[in-house]
Amino acid sequence: MREEDVTLDAFFVRDMTEAEIQNFSGNQVWQIFVHWDELLMDHLRYQVNEADLKALEQFKQSFPLSESIAA
Repeated sequence: MREEDVTLDAFFVRDMTEAEIQNFSGNQVWQIFVHWDELLMDHLRYQVNEADLKALEQFKQSFPLSESIAA
């Protein structure tokens, strides 16, 4: 399969927070993290709502990040 034919699908997508909109000028941003703690720190910095933080914690328990990257 050619690289340009590969489609990546996110298993979780959330709306941008006000802090992210201000920081990224309203442009959609995709980031790849290699450690759950880095992702959590990013979410805390940009004031992600509590429901999304809880979802993150559930994913952290279910999916070791290194396995997610390999998949």
